[in-house]
Amino acid sequence: MDTRRALAPQPLDQLDLADPLLHAHHDLGPLWRRLRAEAPVHWQPETARGPGFWAVSGYADVVSVLNDSETFTSERGNVLDTLLAGGDSAAGQMLAVTDGRPHQALRSALLKPFSPRSLEVVVESVRRGTHALVEEAVERGEVDFAAEVAAHIPLAAICDLLGVPAAERQHIIDLTSGALSSADGAPTEEATWASRNGLLLYFSELAAQRRAKPYDDVVSLLVTKEIDGRPLTHEEIVFNCYSIIMGGHETTRFAMVGGLRALMEHEDQWQALKSGRVATASAVEEVLRWTTPALHSGRTATRDVLLDDRFVEAGDIVVTWLASANRDERVFERPDEFDLSRTPNKHLSFAHGSHFCLGAFLARAELTALLESLRELVDKAEPAGQPRYVYSNFLSGMSALPVSLTPSCRVLAGPVAWEGPPAGLTVGNMTHTPAAVGAEAVSAVVCGMVRLVAPRKLDQVELDHRLVGDLGFHSLVLAELGYNLEDLYGLRALTPEETMKLERVKDVIEFVSTEVASGRAQLPDEEELSDLFARYGADAPTA
Repeated sequence: MDTRRALAPQPLDQLDLADPLLHAHHDLGPLWRRLRAEAPVHWQPETARGPGFWAVSGYADVVSVLNDSETFTSERGNVLDTLLAGGDSAAGQMLAVTDGRPHQALRSALLKPFSPRSLEVVVESVRRGTHALVEEAVERGEVDFAAEVAAHIPLAAICDLLGVPAAERQHIIDLTSGALSSADGAPTEEATWASRNGLLLYFSELAAQRRAKPYDDVVSLLVTKEIDGRPLTHEEIVFNCYSIIMGGHETTRFAMVGGLRALMEHEDQWQALKSGRVATASAVEEVLRWTTPALHSGRTATRDVLLDDRFVEAGDIVVTWLASANRDERVFERPDEFDLSRTPNKHLSFAHGSHFCLGAFLARAELTALLESLRELVDKAEPAGQPRYVYSNFLSGMSALPVSLTPSCRVLAGPVAWEGPPAGLTVGNMTHTPAAVGAEAVSAVVCGMVRLVAPRKLDQVELDHRLVGDLGFHSLVLAELGYNLEDLYGLRALTPEETMKLERVKDVIEFVSTEVASGRAQLPDEEELSDLFARYGADAPTA
């Protein structure tokens, strides 16, 4: 359950939407619902933090603002705190706070390295790295998922793109974590300033290195790129490196952490993902909608304009609250339900219009890699301590999420009815009788235990009545057989689709025969393999 408190009812004009503590300590779902119903374009009065601003909460109005960069510009800033402080010093130089022709030219220059084709190698590295991180976390049992898993996945990809050496990446994690939020309390101006300037200094030095010796990375691209016939200035290069690292790390990290939290709180959705009843693609989109890691996107009105019958004056700050728009009941059916099969799902977590997130494809690939690794490697995830929310009015997420992870099984059989062991069959080293298992079936957890131990130590596996589940005796047989084939004989791992089809030992034999005949598998010792299959009462396949 969400540990944040419900917000006590109070007049809307007494709220301070810019207060980081409001977002860190409270579940604002009811407040967003109230704003959409009573004041979809709400004037937030001036506070000690800065001038007043317009809070836009309805989906249609948010899209309208984000689509009209001529009337609602990003060139004074797009983060509320920056706007309240008088504007962004990178305006007109950094992609996120640039509009018009300069924005188009700079975005075009960055499109290629962020295209699906250019990212193929990075995405494959993300898959491998994510699998390894989750596998290590499962082996440890209890981890802080936010700090020990999620923090490293998007950062590794962005650092690969920017050419940040592996030894310096923890330093980058520390700086990005403090630039827009705080894990320990309301962020101070001094701490935020130090983190932001630390990042700018780092990329200033990296850009100077790349100018002297270009590499195959985005920093080198920016150093050597010309926009409208002129090279980018040093400031433009540094500001855009800062924008890329901030946009590509924090938001995806918080989506990952919030996604796992939601899966732990919604067992039905975890089972739907685990069983394959929902596609990973739709699950990714729902995680993005549900978590909405970037709470808002700010603009400044360039002219007087009516917005939902409210008169907005030129120069007014206009803040579109993406977190509210993503729960708008006029767009999303049952918006407060976490539904991985939700389609359509036109969330605004990547914003909208000309400033639609440049790294959306990469972020989706990272979330896909995480969900697929969790589905494959984790049987159950449970809370192992209290989560800790970041203090920010711009980012929504958790800096700590202690979890306990139970390893998943490598199930090599689909559900089958209980038949007892085949007559006369000695099942490898497993000496357990049907009575030891019970007149039910063998669970996925048992398969996982079998998969993780050496074949000659299977007699040490103790079956527990709590492990009785929904898979038949053959699952246990195939688990051991699959281990031998893959680990001892180098056969490739089975895909999820294949595992669901292999319900009997003979199915595995047919599969191996096909692999051998096609040349995809090589059997080094035919006599030894025959002995292995003889243990299962069958003839071994031959080439």
